[in-house]
Amino acid sequence: MTSPPGRTESLASNGGDHARQERVARDSLVEALQELLEAERAGAKVAVNMIAAATDAGAIAFAGRVRETEVRWCRMLTQALRRLGAEPRLVVGDFAARLLALEDDEARLSLLVRGNAWVVRKLEAVLPQIGDEGLRSSLEAMRQEHLESIERTQQRLATLAVSRSQAD
Repeated sequence: MTSPPGRTESLASNGGDHARQERVARDSLVEALQELLEAERAGAKVAVNMIAAATDAGAIAFAGRVRETEVRWCRMLTQALRRLGAEPRLVVGDFAARLLALEDDEARLSLLVRGNAWVVRKLEAVLPQIGDEGLRSSLEAMRQEHLESIERTQQRLATLAVSRSQAD
């Protein structure tokens, strides 16, 4: 049985379109994960610098927790990119330089909140595109942890504000 003229071409074209759409979706996901990895590397770098500059146990504990979570998400994103057949870029996001250029702890922490909020927005944009349940679950956990980090950072900011007002 033969297909009507044009039918085979149409089927092949649709298959090609589907493959192209999958490639575009994969490339888009890879780029989003690369951007997130760069941001997480920046967060880890910032945390290391925060630990080095810390003057009290609370600041050390706070920065240590930031570093621990950023490194964990770097590892997860690196593994996810490799599973997708992509080589993770070794770039540290420019967020680190912007944050480290600030001299005031409160300004740094405020920018850290904004950086975490950017990660949350980026994750919320990419999550609907994820078909792989394992990756989706990991990215959901990453999103949740960044929301919690925003809360912890805001609490740290409040603590600094109280300390500053008591010192005045």
